[in-house]
Amino acid sequence: MPVPERGWGSGPVRVCKKCYQQGGPADTNSQVCKVEPRGLIARRVTEVAQSTLDMVTTAVDYPICFMKDVARPDYWVPDADITQCHQCSKPFTPTISKHHCRACGQGVCGPCSTHIKPVPSRGWDHPVRVCEGCHARKDSL
Repeated sequence: MPVPERGWGSGPVRVCKKCYQQGGPADTNSQVCKVEPRGLIARRVTEVAQSTLDMVTTAVDYPICFMKDVARPDYWVPDADITQCHQCSKPFTPTISKHHCRACGQGVCGPCSTHIKPVPSRGWDHPVRVCEGCHARKDSL
């Protein structure tokens, strides 16, 4: 049953038979609240860890492509629309990864995006990955 007044959050946790029959402690000064079985802290840590793992597992169940699309800036070209490197035109394969230039948002291969440079116009005040073309630009990004 949920026992939020004991710091367990709003989710159900294992409680003793007496607490369950009473519907939980009426107040935090009741005798039931003061009686804590041996190993309570270990069990509490285990239940919190299990709850956290359950949440992580749920997050992992989302398709990776969905998670990536949600986390990407709007100006980036979607992965599904990128078939080849914007700089060298090599087709992307399972062994040639797509990267996004933080300045122009185009898809580029690793060798064509080895430079880093701040791109304040896009909110990147620290050095980030940029393609060869954007790195060669003389104006500020």
